[in-house]
Amino acid sequence: MREVPILLSSQPADDVQKRVAAIALAATVLVFLLVVPFAHRPLTRHPLFIPVYQPLVVFCDLMTAVLLLSQFATGNARPILVLAGGYLFSALMALFHLLSFPGLFSETGLLGAGPQTTAWLYFLWRVGFVVATLAYTFAPDHRPGSPPRIRGRPTSAMAFTCLAAAAAAVGLLVLATRGHGVLPPIVHGNDDLPAKLPVAWTALLIALAGLAAIARRRPLSVLDLWLTVVLGSWACDVALSAVFNAGRFSLGWYAGRAYGIVASSILLVVLVFENTKLYRRLAESYVSERRQRALVERRTRELDELNRSLEHRISLRTSQIEASNRRLADEVAERQRAEGALRSAQEEVRQLAMLGETAREQEKSRVARELHDELDQSLYALKVELKWLEDHCPDQDHHAKSIMSSMREVLDATMIATRRIAADLRPLILDELGFAAAIESLAQNFEHYHGIACTLEMDPAAFDLDEPYSTTVFRILQESLTNIARHSGASKAEVRLTRTQDQVRLHVHDDGGGFDTTQAVGAASFGLAGLRERVHLIAGTVSIASEPGHGTTIDVTIPIPAASHPPSPERDPSPVPE
Repeated sequence: MREVPILLSSQPADDVQKRVAAIALAATVLVFLLVVPFAHRPLTRHPLFIPVYQPLVVFCDLMTAVLLLSQFATGNARPILVLAGGYLFSALMALFHLLSFPGLFSETGLLGAGPQTTAWLYFLWRVGFVVATLAYTFAPDHRPGSPPRIRGRPTSAMAFTCLAAAAAAVGLLVLATRGHGVLPPIVHGNDDLPAKLPVAWTALLIALAGLAAIARRRPLSVLDLWLTVVLGSWACDVALSAVFNAGRFSLGWYAGRAYGIVASSILLVVLVFENTKLYRRLAESYVSERRQRALVERRTRELDELNRSLEHRISLRTSQIEASNRRLADEVAERQRAEGALRSAQEEVRQLAMLGETAREQEKSRVARELHDELDQSLYALKVELKWLEDHCPDQDHHAKSIMSSMREVLDATMIATRRIAADLRPLILDELGFAAAIESLAQNFEHYHGIACTLEMDPAAFDLDEPYSTTVFRILQESLTNIARHSGASKAEVRLTRTQDQVRLHVHDDGGGFDTTQAVGAASFGLAGLRERVHLIAGTVSIASEPGHGTTIDVTIPIPAASHPPSPERDPSPVPE
């Protein structure tokens, strides 16, 4: 069963939530556009507005912080802890803003506030909260489904976050009160001064930057989604309350405060709704668990009754089973004898196949030597005689000259074909210069004739193998390179041969088009079957890995009997004649 995330930061937002959030954000922008032309219109001061509005904001932010801290205690996710600190900071700043508001508790406000304290607290409040959301956005384990990275006890991290949020709020309060003299005046009474406009625009742009940072996160979690709506409402709050208004108690000022309470309550409503959903799931799980427990108890009683009846039946069948077991033991022994005979027969078949392969190789070697020693020499003698005829033929007999030239070309082509056929039948270099030189010649000829870069690595640098292993490894590599040249379309091939005391490993890789090994047909499938058969004859293993577009890799492992001599020391092989 798929695990349901319990944290908003780890729940990917579904399409329904995205549509609801988009509608909410669109409604926020639409109301803002309808109000902004009248934002400068002054309204009367309502003495109960601030005492009702501000404690409500404090309550919403504080409850949101508490719910986020509870989610952190459950999931130990750092981004939620950072955001909880931001909401705690917002609640404290809202409280300080309430206490310092002029004309509410005293003429100039409490906490040692000056004429500019409330206005500056407002902007520091907004900017500080946006900075907290940015810190949430760039937290290391922000992505939905990321594992928690907080080490130690969650209570320690929660206490540190609360102290940090309180310290930041108190520090800004001290700046707005004790440092009142160093802050430029931005309001005069309830009216705005020109210096307020740059501050307001800065706060608005920071809010929009936070909105963009949250909205660009992918994948978007439920918490990310609703934080975009929160920051959108905060941006409208700043725009109406400070940018497009005409001072306190104007239409824009009241509308901005309305946006503020919406921004403070959005995430609280979402958290309460999600907690309700989790509680409903818990209740359903509890009811389901009780039903399952009752079902298990009923099934247990039924099973107990069945066990009692089965015990009687088992006692009756035990004697029959024992007799059957004795018969089965006799059959197993007979089958083991048959399997031993089958394995012996298979080994004999393999030995016969190996002898047949060795005989074929010997016959190919004999035919190749006859082609090389007799036919090739005869052709060379004909070429010498033809050269003599060309030298003694009169220059005026152009027809004879043309015929002899054609004959020389036919002789050259026949000699080349004879040598190629002899090399295909049995590379004489394998018998004359040894295994290492034959492998190097094979790689060089492959690169020369097919134009495919081929790198060869041997470890040790040069070693020999006894028959039939040397011929088998040579043929396997020859077949692999032939398949690369004919079917792969590769530009590069890599060959690595490794010899140890008890085995030889061959690794061939190309960067060609590859193929589906389960659906190989045609010449490629016969080539692979022949390769596997050669490996099987000497009790080796082969692995062929390929997929379309990613090349092909062949790994062959061949066991070497202990009687076979160990790897020869590194030597400088003689150059291979063309």
